Amino acid sequence: MHERQVLRVAGLARKVEEHFGEPQDIEWAIRGDELFLLQARPITTLGSEQAAQGQAIHLPMVPVPVEHPPGYWEREESHYPDPISPATRSTFVPAVNRAFRLMFSEFSPMIETLEQREIGGWLYQRAVPLGGKDMPTPPAWLVPLLIRVVPQLRNRIRGSVQAVREDKAGWMIELWASDWRPELIRERDRLAATDLPALTDAHLRHNLEEARRFMETSLERHMLLNGAIQLTLADYAFACRDLLGWDEAKMMLIF
Repeated sequence: MHERQVLRVAGLARKVEEHFGEPQDIEWAIRGDELFLLQARPITTLGSEQAAQGQAIHLPMVPVPVEHPPGYWEREESHYPDPISPATRSTFVPAVNRAFRLMFSEFSPMIETLEQREIGGWLYQRAVPLGGKDMPTPPAWLVPLLIRVVPQLRNRIRGSVQAVREDKAGWMIELWASDWRPELIRERDRLAATDLPALTDAHLRHNLEEARRFMETSLERHMLLNGAIQLTLADYAFACRDLLGWDEAKMMLIF
């Protein structure tokens, strides 16, 4: 950037601050001679010096729209301890949900999928029952009949049996070591070596699309391996129960 552009950006920052009545974190872009304001938001780190001195800080409240989706949702704090960004919500979360569905279709657990969604800025997750709707748990005496008459249940059981008999867990783990991991490493290194400032707008868009596909492929293989590991852990748990008399809690503690 040359000096004139720097001064224009500084002037834009002052105008935005005057508009909101306090300093703002702004994002901007320059195309030719035009300067664009992309977005503005409160500076969340403002006042860190006062905090270090034990003084009270009063940051502006930013309203976040909250839509309550149907079903039972729980905060997913193990992977998302903080509120998620718009980029995570629009790119990563949909890719995770597609990867979940792929894994559940391959290994056929007795739920439809796991689904993640942003609610009020936070990431929530739910186990989606077969059919997609939360229903009361049927009584135990009714389950054998449901297995006979509900096509989704029969299909899931058939898929589970097939996954075990074909040793999907075993050959996916082998495929990870022989093919998937080397492929992902090569693609990661290729993308990392790209000289982004040297790209034209068209090539930058193409590079972004390649990075998005790499993320989706990585998540799909990650979830498939998660499914494979669950079957392997089940074999381990059954062996500990049958041979050593351990319950699941002790098995996981030793594991």
